[in-house]
Amino acid sequence: QGNPGSIVSLSSISGMNTAPFHIAYGSAKAAVAAMTRTMAVELALDNIRVNAVAPGVTDTAASRTYVDDDPDRDRQAIAMGRRGRPEEQAGAILFLLSDLSSYITGQTLLVDGGLNLKWSHLGDDNTSLFLSDDSFRASIRRMQ
Repeated sequence: QGNPGSIVSLSSISGMNTAPFHIAYGSAKAAVAAMTRTMAVELALDNIRVNAVAPGVTDTAASRTYVDDDPDRDRQAIAMGRRGRPEEQAGAILFLLSDLSSYITGQTLLVDGGLNLKWSHLGDDNTSLFLSDDSFRASIRRMQ
């Protein structure tokens, strides 16, 4: 038994549920969750815990470049009725790094305000309602 440690990786809700037309991103984030489980087993006897956080829609400068502000849509799609804040994602990560989670390993913690519970954010064209840029939506549809 080595010194105790904790690793937290970042996945995404897109790796836990379908993300039509985002196959590379969703697959990569699903791979992070699988890697987390495998590493948890490999490192457990060395007293190292391995977990992941899977954020939902989080209000950041980067996300605002492709997801416009639509509180009505957020209330409809997200159980808590709003987007997450970066500090809420950080809180989950700090919890998983802390001794408060000393008996948790191999888990992917969804931090999504309940978006996964209301996974109905796909529009009639099967693209995410959160992708509000019409030219981007059109380019995704052309890839089919």
